[in-house]
Order: sequence, then structure tokens, then C-alpha cells
Amino acid sequence: MTDDFLERVRQLVTEGKKVAAVRLVRERQRCTLREALDVVDSIECGEQVELGEQVNTLDDDEMDRVLDAIEQGRTLAAIKLYREATGRDLRESKEFVENLIRRMGSGSPKSTSGGCFGLLMIAASLAAAPILVFCWGLR
Repeated sequence: MTDDFLERVRQLVTEGKKVAAVRLVRERQRCTLREALDVVDSIECGEQVELGEQVNTLDDDEMDRVLDAIEQGRTLAAIKLYREATGRDLRESKEFVENLIRRMGSGSPKSTSGGCFGLLMIAASLAAAPILVFCWGLR
């Protein structure tokens, strides 16, 4: 990464715009969301950063949607988007998004701290979707 690029990322982090810094790294380095966050965390800690060419495991649009949902405080939507994009199970998706929120310092981890109730609501809505689609098609 160039010094100008690193300086821009540092500037975004200093201004409290960590989500924008992660987006910038992800777009520039073509890396996964998790890898971009690791890079930004390292830059934030003043560590030396080196990244090789990476292949995205998530579609760019899906990563943007996850970040947008987190920025807007829509944690459940971010979990659902991540789950759909990666095929991960509900628990892994919830843990990933909550960890992302903690590491980025944005959003409110409290929005998913309902524990089992939040998980049950997500599972119920995902389970009900095919039924609703089927019933809607009968009309």
C-alpha cells in the first residue's frame, strides 16, 4: 500500500470514520470484509501493514449492504445479509456481525443482546418466508 493510501486510511480512522476506512481498504485491496477490518485495526494500532492480492469471498454489493446496515444500526438486517451472502449458520452470522460492530465501534451491540429471543425472531422470519411466498402465489 502506498503512503498516501495509508495516510488516508489513518485520517478516516482519526475522524471516527472507521466504516469508511474499511470500505476504502476493501475496495483498494479487493479483500474480504474481515481482512479489511484487520488491516484497519492494524493501521489504527500503528502496526506495519502489508497485504497481497486477495479474492473476495463476498460480493461487493453484499459487503456494502452489511456495512450500510451496521452504519444504520440495523443489526438484524446485517446478520441476515451476511448469512445469505456466506451461507453461514445463524449463530456464526450473529457472532460475526456483533464482533464487527465491536471492532468498528459503530452501531449498538445492544440491538442483538436479546440473546435467544433475537435468534428466535430471525429464525422464525427466515422460516416463515417460504410459506408466505407460497401463500402469496396462490392468490
